[in-house]
Amino acid sequence: MVPSDDPGRLVARYLLDHGYLGALEVFLDEVGVGAGAMGLDGDVPVDDDGIPITLDNILSHRRKPPITTTTIHTDLDVVPVWNTNTAPASPTPLAPQAITANVLALTVAQVNGRPVVVVCTGDRCVRGFDMRDGRMVVDFGRPHGSGVVAVAVVGGGEFVVSGGMDGMVRCMSMVSGAVVGELRSHSRYAHRIAVHPTGHFLATAGYDKHVHVYRVSAAAPNPVFDHLGTIEVPTHPDAIAFVGQDLALTRKRSNYIHRYTLPTLHPHTDNPHNLNANGDDWVSFDAADLTVSEVGGRVLMGVSAGTSPGGRFLVVDGRVPVPEGDELEDRFAQLGRSRGEGKLRQTIRHDALQTPLGVPPIHVWRPDGSGVWCNSDDGRIFGLALRRSDVDEAEMATAGRSSMREGEGEGLGGVVAVLQGAHANAVRTLWSGMVAVGENGEEEEVMVSGGFDRKVFVWRCEK
Repeated sequence: MVPSDDPGRLVARYLLDHGYLGALEVFLDEVGVGAGAMGLDGDVPVDDDGIPITLDNILSHRRKPPITTTTIHTDLDVVPVWNTNTAPASPTPLAPQAITANVLALTVAQVNGRPVVVVCTGDRCVRGFDMRDGRMVVDFGRPHGSGVVAVAVVGGGEFVVSGGMDGMVRCMSMVSGAVVGELRSHSRYAHRIAVHPTGHFLATAGYDKHVHVYRVSAAAPNPVFDHLGTIEVPTHPDAIAFVGQDLALTRKRSNYIHRYTLPTLHPHTDNPHNLNANGDDWVSFDAADLTVSEVGGRVLMGVSAGTSPGGRFLVVDGRVPVPEGDELEDRFAQLGRSRGEGKLRQTIRHDALQTPLGVPPIHVWRPDGSGVWCNSDDGRIFGLALRRSDVDEAEMATAGRSSMREGEGEGLGGVVAVLQGAHANAVRTLWSGMVAVGENGEEEEVMVSGGFDRKVFVWRCEK
């Protein structure tokens, strides 16, 4: 008798149940097993929960809301609990007639009190659309010889810096759309751009294994980019982000977050952040996104790792670990660093489809730091909370807790929202933040998504 979970038996049962008798006869002849030995004459076997083991049920279970496993290393009490009622219900398409190519990158700039979505598409076009009415307010033309895959706002919203597949990095005016400056180019894709929260530093990363770092100075009429130096790494950098007075990066075939001090760019060689500190994850974190959130006085680094078939999101303490040795205590104390920090705080496994040949994992933090939105190859957008209030005893047991005290469930993270039905193909780029909604200074939280279905959607979160 063929085992109940044998793939051949599942296929044969599917053909029988759906009346494909001719195909079933050919299939049984091909595998050389009779109907009886294949188990088609008896009852359908069931699993431990009494559910029939059929191909239909397996596929149906795969389409259900994701099961999240969360590993907790410490409480994140300073992080607000994600209110599930704030998840956006339906999106608004942005300029559907104007955007006719795959969306590769986007960002949002505040121009004269109005939010403008800068959209970079596969036809090399870079344009700015008013988020409120979808009008194109600035046309940058085709500033690159190939697709633009990275874009960031500088100069308080007056300028944007773009990186292209041609390796070029250019600064453009949000008012005129003209190219007003060129930064050092990369010999291969310039695929990442990071801007320091103060706006005083900027970094670009490319597939040439180089990271260029600049000091940004406000000047009339255009900003000045003073090249501080170039970081060379053994494998191409996946993502870059500024963390306090450091530049952090993840790179291919490395399970570490590497950090470099500004402005000297000296590396922290003593104790980088180990994303597999417990040694219990076999995965190599190839294709990863890195972002930073500051909430409640704590700096958290978020890492999205592309692991097939589903992704994972890791939360790391942003403070630099203190190396062993009391002689360094005073120096690190002055820098606001403490021993034992910089550790992996949380791991959230989710069902956002990630494939080696798909789009890279991307995530953006909600403005309040309660969680992130992350992309997927199948068009869905997942909302991941660092703390939830709807945790039951079973989840606590899965997380390694024997019991749940009052309020302790709020320490568990997980998937709290799945936005679907908008994008028909892979989601390539995301942005999240607060934008002005009127002339009186009122703001609302929005998330903007762009994908390979040639569409951009604006998702407004409920208050």
